Formats: sequence, C-alpha cells, structure tokens
Amino acid sequence: MTSPTLSSWIHILNDHYTALYPSALATVTSETSRYHVKNSGDVKVAVHKGALHDYPVGEGIELNFGPGVKRWQRLVDATLAKTGGVRPFGARQYQGITSDIKGSRSVILIHNGPEAVSVLKKANPEALVCHWAHNEFWRTYGRRELKALVATADRMICVSDYIANELRAKLGSDSDKIRVVNNGIDIERFKPAALPVEEPVVSFIGRVYHLKGPHLLLKAAQLLDNGERKFKVRIVGGVKADSPEALPPYEKELRELAQPLSDKVTVEFVSAVNRLQIIEEYQKASIFCVPSVWNDPCPLTVLEGMACGIATVTTKRGGIPEMGADAVQYFDPDDPNTLAQILAPMIENASERARWGEKARARAEAMSWEKQYEVLLKAIQ
Repeated sequence: MTSPTLSSWIHILNDHYTALYPSALATVTSETSRYHVKNSGDVKVAVHKGALHDYPVGEGIELNFGPGVKRWQRLVDATLAKTGGVRPFGARQYQGITSDIKGSRSVILIHNGPEAVSVLKKANPEALVCHWAHNEFWRTYGRRELKALVATADRMICVSDYIANELRAKLGSDSDKIRVVNNGIDIERFKPAALPVEEPVVSFIGRVYHLKGPHLLLKAAQLLDNGERKFKVRIVGGVKADSPEALPPYEKELRELAQPLSDKVTVEFVSAVNRLQIIEEYQKASIFCVPSVWNDPCPLTVLEGMACGIATVTTKRGGIPEMGADAVQYFDPDDPNTLAQILAPMIENASERARWGEKARARAEAMSWEKQYEVLLKAIQ
C-alpha cells in the first residue's frame, strides 16, 4: 500500500469558509492551512455548493454534499446504530462527494462529521483519514459503534485533553490514534490595543445564550453595584433585532437583569460582529469574562481575549483550563458571588488589570497557531 502524501491536505468542512461568519471550524481550518501553505503544503477546503469560501489560504472547492440531517433523521440514525446498523442520513451527506476525491492519497481532515469517516476511507484507502473532534459528537453513540469509528479512522484529533479523555472514557480504553491538538491564536492579529483602556470595562464576547453564561456577569454586576463603584459591562454577540420585542427570550432576560443597576454601571448590548471586526471589540475591554456554564471543549474566545492583553476571568469547565492555565482567574459558575469577588479588585485597580493582562498575553504567545500547527504535524505523522 502506498503511503499518504502528508504535504497535501483536504479539509472536509461542509460549511462556509469565510471570516464573515463566526465559525470556529472555519477559523481552525484557515489558521492551520495558513502555516501549512507557508510550509510548502497544498490545501483544499471542501464546502457545500453555494457556500462562501473567501479565506485567502486554502483552495475552496464546492462539492455535492447531501442535505443536512433533520432532527427526526438523527433520531432514526441513532436508533439504527444501536441495533448495529449504519447512520444512513448522516452518511448521505458525504456519499455525493466521494467521486470528487476518490483515490486521494492526501491527509483528509474531517471536521465534526463522524459519518464521513467510513465513507471517505472506503473511497480513499491510501489517504490518511483524520476525524477532528471539536465537540463531544459521540453522545448518541454506543461503545461498539464508537470503537468501529476509531478503528476505521487513521487519527482521532481532539481539540483538548478534556475531549480526548471523554472519548477514552466512552471507549472504555485508550487508543494510540487519539491525538490532542489545542486550538491556537493569531498573536500578530490579536494583540493589545495601542492605547490601553483606562476605565474598567468588563466584556463578554461570544454567542449570547445560556450555556455561555453572560447572565452570570450581569448577576455579578448587581452584587458589585454599591452606588459608588463605577464600571461598564459590554455584552457582545447578540441577535440584531429591530425592536426589543423581537429579541430571543434569553436576551430579554439579560436586559431585565441590567435594569436594576444604578447609573454608576453602564451596560451595553452589541449585536454579533464578524471575524474581521471582532478585534475592535476585544480592544474596547479592560477585563474579559468567559463565564461558561457548560464543558466548553476549547473556545477560541479565551485565547483571543488573552492575546489582546486583557485580564481574563473564566470557569474551569471543559478544556478552558488547558488554555488559561495560571494566567487567568477562575470562578464557580454556580455562585456569581465568586465572580464578583474576583472582579472587584480589578475594577478598582488599574495596575491589577494590567498585571493579569500581561500574564494573559504571555500565555497566549505560548499557544500561537504557529506552535499548534507543529503539534498538528506531529499528530498526523
């Protein structure tokens, strides 16, 4: 059997490949591709027909992916899998692209599409087929099905030790195919503002929904509001609505939490911005809060805020501690008072914010995409 060509990569994205949408998968694909091209590698990125693919690195190729899987179809797939069958609706998404990349000897990097592994390995037996797990995709998988997936894949790339350990637990054993490649950060693009923000501005930046925890920041603000302490809270990433009535229920709840605050505390709600604009939002903050209440596998926002030299406060959930290490401060998401206790000295003391900001930046530099690319190379070799 001929060895795969490690210099040639095909990312199976089945999504938009553009900075105009806040997609972590597209960012990971773009950044690892950027360094692979610098390293004289060749990169193709497979997207669905009609998808945007305007990142400057990696050749976007539009392929005939099948239709997305509906909720009831996922239930059917899971039921069939439990009885030893395949997941027909999931596999259908990828069967149409096999003719386009059949017989490839490339490294095929499948992002969050476990059903693609057997389909593409069968069509490309000489390729190095890697499943890149950005989340706990195996929730509806039994042990037998998961073992079969790992046996078929050449590599199981996990974005954090947290994901890798959860995968091992579900398997009931370890596998030398499991490799950890943390997400990284572009330290040249994400950097401290030329003029640091002097006033205490605590920002949440990300998808605004319950599991990301921005309500905890507003609850902490209530605890901190003594009528004299002056600071600003910014919630960035919400839905752009024509009127308050058009907002989702959770975003209405956030505005209700902000109402009792005194005039010493300013709260701003900013709708989601694209990847090209996001740095401006980070550079408006002097404290960055990532109050995740779920096991976030490896959120890009943590490193983005840290790289911008912002004092960062977050939770020990999922893969977050792997990125933050001892360069950030952690609070208990079950107790907003612990968040308030951490924020209070930083709101009151600019030198404390600067000290933690310097630690955050130094840690981010150790997690650059250039370094994570080297980790990826070792993982697939």
